[in-house]
Amino acid sequence: MAGLARASAVQFSVTLARTVVGALVTIYAVRILGAGAFGQYALALGVVGIVRIPTSSVSLATSKRISEGARRNVFHTTGLLLLAVVVTVAAAVILLASAPLSSYIGFAEISLVAALYVSKSVFSHATGVLRGEHRVEAAALADAAGGIGIAALQFVLLYTGGGVLSLLRGEIVAAGVTALVCLYVSDRSFAVPDWASVRSLYEYGRYVWLGEFRGMSYSWVDTVLLGFFVAPAVVGAYEVAWRITALFMLLPQAFGAVTFPSISEATAKGRFDDVNRILNRMLPLAPALAIPGAVGALVIGTGVLSIYGASVVAVSIAPLVLVLLSLMRCVESFETSFVSVLDATDHPEQSFRVSVVFILSNIALNLALIPTVGAVGAALATLTALSLSAALAYRGFPAEVDVSLDSRTLGGEVVAAALMGGLLAGLTAYYPANGLVIVLLYVGLGAAVYGAALTALSPNVRARARQLLHETGLAGT
Repeated sequence: MAGLARASAVQFSVTLARTVVGALVTIYAVRILGAGAFGQYALALGVVGIVRIPTSSVSLATSKRISEGARRNVFHTTGLLLLAVVVTVAAAVILLASAPLSSYIGFAEISLVAALYVSKSVFSHATGVLRGEHRVEAAALADAAGGIGIAALQFVLLYTGGGVLSLLRGEIVAAGVTALVCLYVSDRSFAVPDWASVRSLYEYGRYVWLGEFRGMSYSWVDTVLLGFFVAPAVVGAYEVAWRITALFMLLPQAFGAVTFPSISEATAKGRFDDVNRILNRMLPLAPALAIPGAVGALVIGTGVLSIYGASVVAVSIAPLVLVLLSLMRCVESFETSFVSVLDATDHPEQSFRVSVVFILSNIALNLALIPTVGAVGAALATLTALSLSAALAYRGFPAEVDVSLDSRTLGGEVVAAALMGGLLAGLTAYYPANGLVIVLLYVGLGAAVYGAALTALSPNVRARARQLLHETGLAGT
């Protein structure tokens, strides 16, 4: 268990750096281009996300087989060839569908959408190869470098007046270059592929596609469906709200990445006391960003959206969507952790059931609600689907897993968020959250008040803070 707090902090910090850089470029892009053009970019990403399901399955299967150690060079070669075939066919389909896609997305340069699909597919495959070679640190560095590189190049191209297409071009070039570097530093020994390796990749890939479909359903079903029923500006405002609330998921994502190996190892050795100890310490902290985020969205959400420019604020339902998506992140922080527990404790059948329920309910609810209430319906659909998924995942815990959520920590998070919200509400009554400086001051003040109150109220938080300071050498002597 030693080192989990430090590892979580490192994972959190790396992800935070990438997210902050991306958020700054998003703010700049929306202010320069407007919500409508940013909505077109979101629709292009949605199309690419859907088409990437088969290629992602190939990449995951290749990474898995390489990680097993036997015949690495054969699986590396076979995976690249299969990826090339799938990518070529899918890119050709995108180009052949240029006319309807151009009408749907809102610009004519569909060749850039095809190029983005190719670039992102190769990038994902290349980092997967590094993970398969057990070079996890290199893969994490590549992910971070790729994300920051994309944001930096997008900023440069936007600054030179490239318009919405500069967002696509920046992502194409940065992801492509990073992918080539990853492939170069990987084990580049190749071998003649055989049918046995093809069958082996297929046997694994046909089972992992559901996870990829779940990811697509979660990330892009709402955006893609919105493109058929609402104006691009509404899609852009929805995507802005989605990206703002994505910050609230940094903690559970970091916890999941760090604790998964420890829980998996403890489960394999039958040490469920260790499993329960890890979970009962980490799970109550999962929503520690989402809960104050939801309160903040309710109190100063309009002010936060104003940072992105008048075109976002002009979308009247944007503040409500931000609140609903913030509540969705509160649920998601638990759902993500619960599903990770199922995977780590070797219960893929339960994860499969949870994924099926989420996919079907999310698609059905989006289809039912978006045509009638637009972006609000999309947010409600995802919130409801994740709630069902979280409940089912919790019920699927094996009998040996005894999760007793620390009510004192959770209660401390709620009380601290309420104190923060009360302070911000009082301040905004006299000084409304208008303007970049005021909004940033309110966000910083709110974070400070929440952090101080939570530390005072929760022994678990104080213990984790002391542990982190000790492990990083910052506690002094």
